[in-house]
Amino acid sequence: MDTNMNDRIVLYWFSGTGNTFAVTRAMADVFEAAGKSVELVAMEDGPPAESSPGTTVGLAVPVACGNTYDLCWEFIMALPDGGGAGCFLVDTLAAHSGGLLGPVRDVVTAKGYQPLGAREIRMASNFLTKPKSPEKVQRINVAGLDAARGFAKELLDGSATWRGNSFFQRLAKKIARSRGCWRVTRWLAKIRIDAAKCTGCGLCAEICPTDAITMIDVPDSPAISDGQGSGTLGRPEHGGHVSENENTDAGKQDTSPRFIASIDKKKCQVCLRCAGRCPAKAIAVRTANPPYLYPE
Repeated sequence: MDTNMNDRIVLYWFSGTGNTFAVTRAMADVFEAAGKSVELVAMEDGPPAESSPGTTVGLAVPVACGNTYDLCWEFIMALPDGGGAGCFLVDTLAAHSGGLLGPVRDVVTAKGYQPLGAREIRMASNFLTKPKSPEKVQRINVAGLDAARGFAKELLDGSATWRGNSFFQRLAKKIARSRGCWRVTRWLAKIRIDAAKCTGCGLCAEICPTDAITMIDVPDSPAISDGQGSGTLGRPEHGGHVSENENTDAGKQDTSPRFIASIDKKKCQVCLRCAGRCPAKAIAVRTANPPYLYPE
């Protein structure tokens, strides 16, 4: 059967806490075992200027706010003309997406891609859920990765399906993509930076996919705002250091600036990548305590 799964597969992915990337890798392993060449490309790096002949395109996104992140939609909308190439979609979620599968199918079809299949994979979540035991998280994730491998095999043998759009999916997408819905999501998450814990390492700013985090210079400030207009969270405890120069007075404090992270809530898409990876656990999320991070 001709499944239009070419020998070269480019899988574009976006992942916040690691679930979607884990699913992407699991599918890539199946494709490679079948003799395919697989390239994994992060969506935040931007879509290609033009499609490559003889390439199957995969899209892997997390479900958020009943749909997916603006960053993912912007990537999908900016895809180049498909020229008849095959395209498939996989998403990770806690329950259901509502208005994602059908609308994405319409977009890629209009761009000249052949829709090969779409699948939603349940993985452990930390948004608006009660903390799960490590054993339960592992059970959910193992089942999810098995489902992802099964979907990859269906794509290879041509049995995968991708349901069409509907009125209810279009309505669900419109609601999920509205500014009001995202305002509620940001309010529920209430991501905050604890200035007393932040060491100014800059990792969060480096990995933020929307450049919503910046490192601010606060050399003499007695208290630091969380960057979201909700007041101060603590006093800097890591500013300055004892000089190691033996010729200086013992205990002399360095006057070099202290940097801490600040979040622009209008840019933040609540992917929780920063909270999950902060080495100092300085980023708090109201809906996730502690933030879940894929084990690997």
